[in-house]
Amino acid sequence: MNDEEVVTRFSQTGDPSLVGILFNRYARLVMGLCLKYLKDEDEASDMTMHIFKKLLEKMGDYEIRTFKNWLYTFSKNECLMKLRKGSKVIREIEVSSLEMKEDDEKTYTETHFQSLSDAIRELKAEQRMCIELFYLKEMSYNEIESQTGLSWKEIKSHIQNGKRNLRNMIKM
Repeated sequence: MNDEEVVTRFSQTGDPSLVGILFNRYARLVMGLCLKYLKDEDEASDMTMHIFKKLLEKMGDYEIRTFKNWLYTFSKNECLMKLRKGSKVIREIEVSSLEMKEDDEKTYTETHFQSLSDAIRELKAEQRMCIELFYLKEMSYNEIESQTGLSWKEIKSHIQNGKRNLRNMIKM
């Protein structure tokens, strides 16, 4: 069976051994992709297993035309979401020129969060929506796309422009 036939049969039967067939075909490809993004062999191995486990849960939710391409995108998104969990938007918008004393740290953090919150509210509607969904609600591009109707390119553009605008507003 080709990949698409395996996917179709899995959607119809839910037989996990069919995902095993795909695992045998693509585990090395997914592992290589995970290693590229995560830069750690153990993490990449864990992520590979996580991706194939998630395929059991999610594969029936999607209309998959070309499995190899879909798997690549799905795997890349999973790796990026793992990387993103450790680096929220607050970490990306650094104010490196300020030196803090230990007792001023709490006040600074509260002030910084408030100024970030205020800055997010000042963004254009599409940028604000994409920033909030991507960073605060930790949604993937696919999830944002299905919820908002925006294309991947539009989502990426709104996030990039929103981050730039936030950096500029906070530095002022």
